[in-house]
Amino acid sequence: MRPINLRTASVDVLVAYFAELGVAEDEAELRAAQTTINRLVRRRFAVENELKARAGDQRRQLSRYFNHPNIQVQLNAATATLALFPAEARRKIEEIASWKVGPYELEAGMRLAALDDGTFIPE
Repeated sequence: MRPINLRTASVDVLVAYFAELGVAEDEAELRAAQTTINRLVRRRFAVENELKARAGDQRRQLSRYFNHPNIQVQLNAATATLALFPAEARRKIEEIASWKVGPYELEAGMRLAALDDGTFIPE
């Protein structure tokens, strides 16, 4: 997957790219490819920042991925929208943690713990 020009991409392209990054992140996790994961996460954060900078904070568009077929995409979308939809996004993260599915349970649990202890404050 090649990077895109975030500044010139439409919101729809950014939102689709966000999902592609999540799927790629999930695949890299299965291969334990930490360098790749780090690169993908940095790209995902850049997409989130660009969406946030768009009029009306277009991260709200990521809520469509709360029911995406890929759990990593769901978790990323819920985390990215916590500042906009705190109750709904938290419920999605709690739901993922309750599924007890491999790394997703752990990652969701860590996000909830960080929210609860104040080390993660959604912006």
